[in-house]
Amino acid sequence: FLFDSNGTFVVTGGLGFIGQQVVNMLIKQGAGKIIILSRRETKSLFLDNEKVEIVTCDISDWNQVKQLKIKNLKGIIHCAGVLKDSTIPNLVGKDFETVSNPKIQGYQNLYRKFSQRGNLDFQILFSSIASGFGSSGQSNYGAANAELDYFSSLKTSEKITSIRWGAWIS
Repeated sequence: FLFDSNGTFVVTGGLGFIGQQVVNMLIKQGAGKIIILSRRETKSLFLDNEKVEIVTCDISDWNQVKQLKIKNLKGIIHCAGVLKDSTIPNLVGKDFETVSNPKIQGYQNLYRKFSQRGNLDFQILFSSIASGFGSSGQSNYGAANAELDYFSSLKTSEKITSIRWGAWIS
């Protein structure tokens, strides 16, 4: 699978371990421009690569997402995720918000901003096997990923795919 060398591809969570793997794959497969959306300003391994631009944007904040100006967007790879593990009796509402905001609200904001145009080649949502099988201490994480899976199942005609990844080894 080769990517459009004239296209732009957005990666959320692109500075984390998984996101870095995705960005490196996009570079190797010939993607034109890669925009990493990150909540915080940071230095990156990709500073020397002219194809990669890091844009500070909290995707869970609609006011920040609606300000994005991205030309020739061809695909979104949504890798953003936050863990806030705890057993169910110890979880509070804030623990669910911390995990679900970047996963759910973040993707919904991107969808609202960019999917209406109908010109995206793909949208890939990085989910977790925890959404189907559960994982000790990760009920909030499993719930957020299950919502991503459900959303993608409703939008099959829009080239949106949710992948339930197993454990990644860094």
